[in-house]
This record gives sequence, C-alpha cells and structure tokens, in this order.
Amino acid sequence: MRSSPRLQEPLDRLYREFDWAARADLDAIRFPMRYPDPPDREVVAQSTLAVSLKENTTVYQWGTFVHREHRGHRLGLATKAVNLRAVQAARDDLTLVTTQNAETNDYMVSINQRMGFRPIEVHAEFVKRY
Repeated sequence: MRSSPRLQEPLDRLYREFDWAARADLDAIRFPMRYPDPPDREVVAQSTLAVSLKENTTVYQWGTFVHREHRGHRLGLATKAVNLRAVQAARDDLTLVTTQNAETNDYMVSINQRMGFRPIEVHAEFVKRY
C-alpha cells in the first residue's frame, strides 16, 4: 500500500503505536478506507482501534486520519463507524470505548458526539515555547 509523502509522518507514528501495542499484548484492529478506486490506491483515511489480548472489556480508539485533500466527505465518520462495527462483530464482550481528542478539533469532536461519545475527563496540555 502506497502513501503520499505527506502521510508518511502520521503512518510512521502509527507503526510506532503498533510496535508499542505488540509489546503491551494489544491486538490492533485497523481499517484503512481507500478513496473509490484511485489509480495509485493511495490510502486517504484510516482509523485504528486496539483491544487487549488479556481479559479486558475496553476498546482503545487511537488515531483517525483523513488526508487534507479528501476531507469533507465524511470519511472520518465512515472509518470510525466501520471499525466499531468490526470490533463489535469480533468481540461481543467489549463494553467501553475510550478515545481522546483536542477540543480545538471541531470536526472530530462533532464526529465523536454524533457517534455517541461523551466527555468523561478533561486533560490539560501545556506547550513550552522557547
């Protein structure tokens, strides 16, 4: 599967997450959505869920990415929804999905709200500027 140079950094980050998941006994379930039959088969949206291989009823929603040029077509919502359906079909014992998002990302916040997620914690994040 090819990716554009602009997607390489987010993909590298995901591969690092998968490496971490393997060391933590997590089974990562990923659904990459491809834009309808492009000639280069470039992945333009993807979402990742992770489920522990140990006894645990929590699903961890990791990243959902949509290539900037393909936003506005509800691909983020589609990839998250398909992923959640897939994990529900695979594991009917799962009871909790955790996700996180910056409150400044209005698009993903609205997707999470539309899917029924609700805030239960608030985390402060600080950036040190030099």
